[in-house]
Amino acid sequence: MWLRAAQLGDAETQSQLGLALLKGENLPYDLKKGCFWCVCALLNKDSSQSLKKKMRDRLDTLVRVQPQQISLIQGLIQSIPKDYPQYLVKKKGRRFQ
Repeated sequence: MWLRAAQLGDAETQSQLGLALLKGENLPYDLKKGCFWCVCALLNKDSSQSLKKKMRDRLDTLVRVQPQQISLIQGLIQSIPKDYPQYLVKKKGRRFQ
């Protein structure tokens, strides 16, 4: 359900999915997918300022711990708006429960 809600543009779900993948909580650890969803939440037009700060802090921490990941994150920041613009705006009329 998280994946479907994230694909529909729900910023909060994108952040939760990304963090769960990065931490390996309830899902297998996956650095690339976790970063992907965290960057989506960061770039999402519906993200609150507090959510954007949380995602920036998490990605900054990741880069400090694993500096080699900066190119992955920079690449995602550039590619997601072009390749996945549908993930950056919540679809109207959808409810997640």
